[in-house]
Amino acid sequence: TVGGEQMPFAAHCVHAKDGMDGKYGVLGLLYMIGDTDNEFLNIFEDHLPAVPGHRRLADVDHSSISDFTGPVDFDKAYAGLALTEYWTYDGSFTTPPCTEAVDW
Repeated sequence: TVGGEQMPFAAHCVHAKDGMDGKYGVLGLLYMIGDTDNEFLNIFEDHLPAVPGHRRLADVDHSSISDFTGPVDFDKAYAGLALTEYWTYDGSFTTPPCTEAVDW
């Protein structure tokens, strides 16, 4: 949440830190739902499983997992954003076992 508001969609780009076994950096992107195309999401959105009522991939039958194999241009993920406006903090993964080894 940001300011008590939960965003409808978040993407996490997880990166292993060079030379630091077991340490990771995560770029989290928060999205609003609207009518404006997003160049980054357009790369793979047609390949995402569409199961009404499911919020997490873990809830979906594994036969419904995306068939997308890339490539992805991550520069498009933050194109047009104010790169001087962000939060950073030490934290954990958002999935079990929620290892506390992440710089967000």
